[in-house]
Amino acid sequence: MHEKGFIPHSFLQRHVNNGASTKFWSDTWVGNSPLKYQFPRLFRLALNKECTIRDCWNNGWAVDWSRPITTGTNANHLSTLYNQLATCSLNDSEDTWTWSLGTPTFTVKCTRGIVLGTNYLPFHGTIGFKTL
Repeated sequence: MHEKGFIPHSFLQRHVNNGASTKFWSDTWVGNSPLKYQFPRLFRLALNKECTIRDCWNNGWAVDWSRPITTGTNANHLSTLYNQLATCSLNDSEDTWTWSLGTPTFTVKCTRGIVLGTNYLPFHGTIGFKTL
């Protein structure tokens, strides 16, 4: 549902631990949107647009660029990006999803209510029970 656009990125966020299953550019893990939308110019210069956070970490941030970024607007964007990432650290636990709607834990009931614009679904049918 997330990939099809039913659930906006702003409702799902990655909690990064080891960075192995979180996409550096495509998942929302720092800020309120994926980094590819926060820094589109840098995203265009990235060699590996599908990299994970772990792929971009080597005792410091090590993103592979198509050319050196040393001056100008791109250098300013890169500085801003690295400042945002300065508080991030990796550990040995697996990455997890955080849900920001309704309950803190993702539930189908809550999601269905959001997608349909209501918190409940009226039932207009008949249910037959063979035994109770």
